[in-house]
Amino acid sequence: MISFLISSDLIGQETKLVTKYFHNSKQIMEEYYVLTNDANIKHGEYIQYYRTSDKNNDKNISKRGFYYNNQLDSIWIYYGFRPGYCLINKEEIYKRGKKVGIWKTYIESGSVIKRFDYDLNKEIEPLCRAFINYPAMAQ
Repeated sequence: MISFLISSDLIGQETKLVTKYFHNSKQIMEEYYVLTNDANIKHGEYIQYYRTSDKNNDKNISKRGFYYNNQLDSIWIYYGFRPGYCLINKEEIYKRGKKVGIWKTYIESGSVIKRFDYDLNKEIEPLCRAFINYPAMAQ
């Protein structure tokens, strides 16, 4: 009788790690978990990497998040990596494939430059603004 009260979400599902490599390379392109009984369903942590000449993949992550039964789930972080440009990072939140919470866009210094609240479906003020100090003559 008690087994009927336990949610299927609480019962762990067996997963296995999938590692894909860039074409003609030993550098990892992406790593993610799939269900052992269905390799087409992503379930667990997902990491995608940039292709670089650097052999240390930990510093070359382009995006990271989690899947729940093939749906985006929890916080997804996108790391900007564009040599010669300002780095822009994004943070998105999902709950079983649905966009939720406050999504943020950061610049390299860590300042939040854009926020969008998907629960209220509207853009909200960033946490900090850039102030430009003009010389007195320019004001």
